[in-house]
Amino acid sequence: MNRQQWKDILEGIGFLTLIGSLIFLGVEIRTNTESNHIAIFENYGSNWIAMNGEIAGNRELAALVVKAYSGEELDPVESRQFRGWVFQRVSQSNQMLRFYDADLISEYEAQRAFRAIRVEAENARFRAEIETIDNERLRGLILDEDGIEKYLNSKH
Repeated sequence: MNRQQWKDILEGIGFLTLIGSLIFLGVEIRTNTESNHIAIFENYGSNWIAMNGEIAGNRELAALVVKAYSGEELDPVESRQFRGWVFQRVSQSNQMLRFYDADLISEYEAQRAFRAIRVEAENARFRAEIETIDNERLRGLILDEDGIEKYLNSKH
């Protein structure tokens, strides 16, 4: 073989190596994306479970939520605690919305994330706290009965 043939063979091997590397990189990115997707939703679920577990394990917090939901008057400290608790709930839903907007979670997962907060928003005091949120889009998605469905449908 002459020098040109060797050069052509080595260039071909280099090209095939490059193609193989790109394929491997694509597979790795896909695997990492799927792993991140799972981790994101598991983190959301864990946070939601922790918030609910906090109510189950903390008698004072449970009493506060029961008092707030029953419509009893809250003192300023209780009112602030309840507002913080609502904010935690809303923050979780907002985080899932950002994940959906970034195409990290599916439409079903976004709907699931809003389902629980929509149930909570049926309570007048919880709803009143939601109405004070500065984020108009998020507020609408929670309070409008079809808000999340309209939003999700508008994206596709």
